[in-house]
Amino acid sequence: GMHEGKISFSPDGKEFLINVSTQRGQLLVEPKGVFGKGYTFHAQVKNGFWTEPKEFLNNSDHRISYPFYSPDGQRLFFNSRGPKSDTSYHPQIGIWYIEREGEGWGSTHEIAFGDAYQGRPGVYPSIASNGNLYFAVFPDRINGVLHVCKYENGQYSVPERLSEVINEVGGNHPYIAPDESYILYDSDLKDPVASTDIYISFRAENGDWKKPRKLGDGVNTGYDERRPHISFDGKYMFFASDRINPEMPDRPMTITQLQRSALVRANSQQHLYWVDAKVIDEMRMP
Repeated sequence: GMHEGKISFSPDGKEFLINVSTQRGQLLVEPKGVFGKGYTFHAQVKNGFWTEPKEFLNNSDHRISYPFYSPDGQRLFFNSRGPKSDTSYHPQIGIWYIEREGEGWGSTHEIAFGDAYQGRPGVYPSIASNGNLYFAVFPDRINGVLHVCKYENGQYSVPERLSEVINEVGGNHPYIAPDESYILYDSDLKDPVASTDIYISFRAENGDWKKPRKLGDGVNTGYDERRPHISFDGKYMFFASDRINPEMPDRPMTITQLQRSALVRANSQQHLYWVDAKVIDEMRMP
């Protein structure tokens, strides 16, 4: 009965974090979507079975969203407005991270981009193996622009806007390949009245980004598809969609149950789907 917006798996595939939210008729900052209170749930494999998902760091001072494991699994990046115990006003969401400490997690750290950066904070962090941080910025609160913040000598550089080749179609919810060979993201900028679709751009041999291409019918539909994520073993692609649910129970149903299962409202209720990540390899072909 909840909206499922994003899933992130640990590098060893034995943990996942998932964003869910309840519907309350309240508009979010991000384009399209009527959501209510949001939660982040965590599950892990124990004794060969997945545990029941429970609220992640429910005793934490933070409310987190859009979690992303670093490729080495030692850091978890996320968006937050800061500690709830801090009574100062937090008008904007920032990017934070926590580090593993044994079986748990340590204290939180906010990433400061420095005084030289005058843009808005980043949304939806995605981390490459070399530590480079990719995210979206919403200068007009509607259309995203993709940026990268390079990780050098243990410090994050001033964020740089990615090339216009990529940002020509706008950029929301990026996923960067660990080796930075491609980037996935979603956008509706090409046709704002149509659905949101997932795009991919590959990096050329000279380091430039190639013209983005829309993923095929195996992923995109006439509904909204967003928030792509590839498992660290490179086998699976996960994404959120508000498409009508094709899976129907094999038992008698009431009219109310039928409506709930089949009539998913566009731009509202989103669920997670997965496909074989060979769709990425297919896009490499001319």
